[in-house]
Amino acid sequence: MATLTRRAVLARREEIVRIARAHGASDIQLFGSVARDEADETSDIDFLVTPAEITPPFFPGDLIVALEALLGHAVQITLSSPRMSERLRQAIAGDLVTL
Repeated sequence: MATLTRRAVLARREEIVRIARAHGASDIQLFGSVARDEADETSDIDFLVTPAEITPPFFPGDLIVALEALLGHAVQITLSSPRMSERLRQAIAGDLVTL
């Protein structure tokens, strides 16, 4: 599997946002190794997702499946929430790329 770059993900920004909204996300941001352009062949694509007020029954599972089909790589979703630990919030804050 080829390495996916930040630039390649951003080139699909409109499709990613459309899919995210259709599957129950009000906001989606890229973070992690792809956002830092440090990904290798084994890296997944990390997204921080803010759920919409009402989400479909299989959220975020269907979102993961749709994004993996679009991008051809494994996708990891982290849900943004007021209950997110400050440690996790700080760990990903420096990488965040808004789509």
